[in-house]
Amino acid sequence: MKIGIILLLMIIFVGTIPISFGGTTPDYYDPEKCDHEKIFCIDSRGGDCKEIGIWTSSSKTCQLSDDVYGVIWLQDDGVVLDGNGHRVFVDKGLYRHTLTSMARDSLAKISIRADNITVKNIEQSSDDLSPSYADVSINCRGDYTGLNLLNSKFTSTGVGLCTASLIKNNEFINYSGFSLKSNNNFFENYFEVQQIHLGSNNIIQNNTFKNIFQGIFFLSGGHSKNNDISNNYIETVETGKPFSSSGDIGGGSKNQIYNNHIKTYEKKD
Repeated sequence: MKIGIILLLMIIFVGTIPISFGGTTPDYYDPEKCDHEKIFCIDSRGGDCKEIGIWTSSSKTCQLSDDVYGVIWLQDDGVVLDGNGHRVFVDKGLYRHTLTSMARDSLAKISIRADNITVKNIEQSSDDLSPSYADVSINCRGDYTGLNLLNSKFTSTGVGLCTASLIKNNEFINYSGFSLKSNNNFFENYFEVQQIHLGSNNIIQNNTFKNIFQGIFFLSGGHSKNNDISNNYIETVETGKPFSSSGDIGGGSKNQIYNNHIKTYEKKD
């Protein structure tokens, strides 16, 4: 009889202890938000990828199988989002009445929340499905580094870069301005923008810049220094200029500007 009582007490006691299988829950995980049907959280185990695409665990890659109506949070180091030519979008009703209360801390359709994230083969554009205040395709949510943005196209949509990123073979069209931040590598991209705001320690090579007015803009106060700008094609309007500055372009800023092909054309009304 005593043995039975002891066993019963042991079962009750053990049953009150939380048991975790497969590790602890990450600090960033917010069940209320990640369990929302239009917030797709992708981590190193796949997370919500199965709802929007195909997960490959060996490469930690989520490949989209269709356009995504909602927002995507990339939440673990080394996760890859392969858009497979699709886009991520929201409409005014979803964003204004649902997502703002659940995900107010992220206006972006793709939110970068870890280091060394890769986003590739995404095609994003502004349209009547996306309210202007939510028209940000990708945004680095915190002080993360190492975003690889590859083979994608963005038309009139905002892109918030991380530092120490690789930006290669993308198209950025119809922006009023674009910030390159710092410690990034920009190779073989196409920019059709009015102005480029330049940070420091960037390598900008073999890109095409078209229809620019104020050109590549060097910030004052030592915020644009040690940049390598070379072998680019830069096309500016007649009244514009390929480079402009609120401070020092050369000299003490140690920017290297060489082997660029610059063309000026007459501005058409």
